[in-house]
Amino acid sequence: MVVTNKGALGSISIDENQMDCDMLQTQTIKAIYEDGVLHPLQALEGLAEHARVKITIHCEESLPHPLLQFSGILSDKEAEELQLTIADEFGKIDTYGW
Repeated sequence: MVVTNKGALGSISIDENQMDCDMLQTQTIKAIYEDGVLHPLQALEGLAEHARVKITIHCEESLPHPLLQFSGILSDKEAEELQLTIADEFGKIDTYGW
């Protein structure tokens, strides 16, 4: 059934067959991903059985940056000397020569 509401600002049509869930509500839940399926860790509020939803994934556990393995290899003095060398050598490059 399609419901149409006409008012001073225009009309709104809502197909009640398409209302699977409370469209004004956003829920944030935690879930575990196992064997190709997301398993919610809490009840989902306001969803009809077989409702279609849109999911945005935010991982709680992030992988370390690949360069993190090199952290701490140089002392502060060595790092400062390397930065000075790079700055000095970079100034010798003709950027218009490429």
